[in-house]
Amino acid sequence: MPFLLLTSVLSFLVPLVLVGLVLVIIMGLSHLPGVAHLGQASLAQTLTFLELFGEGSVLQGVLTLGFASSGVGVLFAAFNSY
Repeated sequence: MPFLLLTSVLSFLVPLVLVGLVLVIIMGLSHLPGVAHLGQASLAQTLTFLELFGEGSVLQGVLTLGFASSGVGVLFAAFNSY
């Protein structure tokens, strides 16, 4: 079933891209003069959130979210086809 492979890859990549976009936007906010403190606080909270899923590692947290989303996407696609 090739559609399950495509579903798993896309379900894995979507959370990674979304987290990456959120981090880039927050980093951009932290460089603006009026809202730098808001951007820095948001960045710290976001990284702490990702560290919770990764047992202290941000990268491992992002990968954990990606694998969990991939598993859910595959299960949804598999059970939706029957």
